[in-house]
Amino acid sequence: MSDLEVITALTPAVIELLQRALGSKKQRLAVLSDPRAYLARHGLKLSDDHELRLYEHPRTGRSTAQEQGSDVATPLLDVNRVIQQVPEAFDFWWRETHQGCPYPTVPYKSTRKVTVCDVWAVVAGPREWVQDVPGTPFGHWTYPNAQSVCVRSHQIEVEVTECLPRLILHRA
Repeated sequence: MSDLEVITALTPAVIELLQRALGSKKQRLAVLSDPRAYLARHGLKLSDDHELRLYEHPRTGRSTAQEQGSDVATPLLDVNRVIQQVPEAFDFWWRETHQGCPYPTVPYKSTRKVTVCDVWAVVAGPREWVQDVPGTPFGHWTYPNAQSVCVRSHQIEVEVTECLPRLILHRA
């Protein structure tokens, strides 16, 4: 195994190799279960003092709150506009009847494309011993340098709700 190229980071070549493997049904399980061995079979050896993990976004039958568009974005207000204080009861009523938007904004629904990361790779190292209390043997191992890259993703359209100021048009 002396002809293997030793790596300590997620280089473009490593990312491309992982992406190709995750795209293949045959290789997907192999790369998810042992990414270090998979890289070694393809001529790349991860340094012994580094760790490589692949994390996969869990699949569920239900869609998330973000996919449903139930989150309300922060209001887009004109910074030069002065908003008067309103009574607490009126503010509560406004938010209840306007999908959580603060007075005097109104909800506006739109559709956006969002990229969702399905699998991401994290490489960390080298491992270092850090003392918890100086002068004692008590401490813990840590990875001070870590790199994370999304290696497989897809795009979805989500409906988002933004709180926009009311536009009042006057006819002259």
